[in-house]
Amino acid sequence: IDPLNIRIKIISGQQLPRPKGATFKADSIDPYVVIQCLGLPIDCSEMRTATVSNDRNNPIFDESFEFNVYLPDLAMIRFLVLDDDYIEDDFIGQLTVPVTCLQPGYRHVRLMNLHDEVIPNASLFIQIALTNRFRFKHKLKRKKSWNQKNLVDLKQLGWRNLDDKIKSIFSLVHKSSLLRNSIEKYLIELCDECCLPESANIAQCLRIIVLRMTTCSSVTSLKIVKTESGYPSLKVDGELTAKLTRTMDLLDRILLELFLAIDQSKNHITS
Repeated sequence: IDPLNIRIKIISGQQLPRPKGATFKADSIDPYVVIQCLGLPIDCSEMRTATVSNDRNNPIFDESFEFNVYLPDLAMIRFLVLDDDYIEDDFIGQLTVPVTCLQPGYRHVRLMNLHDEVIPNASLFIQIALTNRFRFKHKLKRKKSWNQKNLVDLKQLGWRNLDDKIKSIFSLVHKSSLLRNSIEKYLIELCDECCLPESANIAQCLRIIVLRMTTCSSVTSLKIVKTESGYPSLKVDGELTAKLTRTMDLLDRILLELFLAIDQSKNHITS
């Protein structure tokens, strides 16, 4: 089953009230937003923004989050605004929306109190993007091209030295084409795993992977190291989920193919 990919960007808040249960508290608050996905156990997750200090009128969050929902009909998204510097009460406002009611684009989320009453003028300004994931495996099929033909099918010119030279050149082109097709295959699979279109590049995939790593509670550290060949690699400490393990395997494969292409290019250039 291909999940529904939900990307939510929390841009800002407007006219956030002081928590009603707070005591001995100044007018200023330190708000942050918690986004919860509620539904099946596989769909449940929670993320939060950074805290904005001393700003209740127009706090700027400007953070993006991503959820993959396998059963949207039973899932809901909850926007919860809390005060990080609270006394006795940290609740500012909330709103829970069924996933089936989400609409893409820029939206204002009207906040409600604990009694489901609308808080006057209090809202969140957000951006929503919904993407239905579809496998791109059928796009990996390519028609038989000249690079898949046998090299002996090339027409001979009649000059042995020239024919041998052309044959060696086409052999290199053939190997390069196979390597390129392999890189393209792994890149499309990685884009699919990161819920991105097949036109995305590795940098965009890395942003999604790093975001998933930082929001995974079992990941203790994430850093870039150099391999024995001198190429960069992503080192992760901690226990990965099955999805993150599959994503990292795809990333390692495509990096290996890219580094192999670089090494072969260096060898052919020097020779």
